[in-house]
Amino acid sequence: MPAQPRRRPIRRRWWISGGAALLALLLVLALLVTIRALAPGPGHPVADPETKPSAAASFTPSAPQPPFSVVDREPLTLPQTFRFAQGEFYLQAGSTYLVSFDLSTVKPEDAPGVGMYLGVSFNCATEEGRGVGSIGGTENLLPAEPVSYINHLLIEPQADGVHSCSVRVNAPYDDVAAAGTTIDLTAHWRVTEIDGSAHQAMGEEHLPRTVTPGQPEVAIEQVIPADELEETSLTVLSSLHVTTCTGVNGSTENGRTWCASDDVNETGSSFDVTTKVDVIGADGSVCTPLEADAQSIDIDKWRHHQLIPLERAVDVPGSLCGDSLRVSVVIENRGPASLVVHESNTSLITVAAG
Repeated sequence: MPAQPRRRPIRRRWWISGGAALLALLLVLALLVTIRALAPGPGHPVADPETKPSAAASFTPSAPQPPFSVVDREPLTLPQTFRFAQGEFYLQAGSTYLVSFDLSTVKPEDAPGVGMYLGVSFNCATEEGRGVGSIGGTENLLPAEPVSYINHLLIEPQADGVHSCSVRVNAPYDDVAAAGTTIDLTAHWRVTEIDGSAHQAMGEEHLPRTVTPGQPEVAIEQVIPADELEETSLTVLSSLHVTTCTGVNGSTENGRTWCASDDVNETGSSFDVTTKVDVIGADGSVCTPLEADAQSIDIDKWRHHQLIPLERAVDVPGSLCGDSLRVSVVIENRGPASLVVHESNTSLITVAAG
C-alpha cells in the first residue's frame, strides 16, 4: 500500500481564524465606545436651536428670596453691646429692594436713674463682607415710656448673591445711675422688592445742621422728575435723627460740635416736623401743593436725642402743572434750645407704585 501523504496540522489555521475574529470584535467595541463618548449624556443636554435653555428654570437660590423677614427678642443689661436678629437672603442684580427695621423697648418704671442711653444700628452686607447699607438711631430711654427705633434703606445689588443683615445694640456706659438696668428688646426687619420705582435722598447735601428757633428750615429733600413717576401713588418714608442743644458738648458729628453757647438752653426744644410733597413748575416755584402733614414734638434734656419716624401716602394726579415733584421734610423750631439734625441715621425714601 502506498504511503499516505502526511496531513498538516489544523491548529495554526484555527489560531489565525480566531485571531481575526478577536481583532474584528475589538474594532467593533472600540467603535461603540467612540460613538457612546460622542453621544450626549444626562449631564450634557443638547440645546434646541429653536429654544434657548432657561437658567432660571433650574436655578435654586442658596438663601430665601424676598419678601423675607426676621423677628428676634433679646434682653440687654446696662452696660452691654451685642448683635442679634441676624438673617440671610438672596438678591438679584437689576432690582431694587426696600429694607425696613423696627426695634422696640421700654425702660422699666422702677429702674434706677432717669435717662438710659441706647444706640441702635442696622447693617447689611454681601456674602463677601462688602457693606451695602447702614442705618439706625440713638435715644435716652425714660422710665415707662415705650420707644421704637424705625428706619429704612434701599439696596440695589451689583451682582446676584446672598446678603445678610443684623441689628447691633449699644449701651456702653457703666458709670451712670441706670447701670444694671435690664430692658427687653424686640427687633423686626423686612426685605421687599420694589414693584415700581424708588428714590433715596442724599443727606449730606443738607446735613448735619443746627436749626435755631424762628423760621422753618428744610432738613432733607429730594426732587423727582415727573417722567419718572408714571405711577399714581407715593409712599414717603423718612426718619430724622435729632438732638436738642441742652449743653455745648451735647451734639457732635464729623469732628465738630454743632451746639454753640448761644444755642444752649436746658429746657430743650419744641418743634414741628412737616412732610411736604409739592409739584414744581418750570420756574422752580411750587405750582401745586399735594401734601403737608405736620407733627409736634418736644425733647427735653433727659431724652436729649431722638429718632423721629415719618410715613405718608400721597396720591399723584394724572396731569401735573409742572415737570417734577419735590419731597421735603421741614422743621420749625420753637425753642428755646436750638436743634441739631444729624446726617447719620437721617433718611428720606420715596416709593412710587401704580
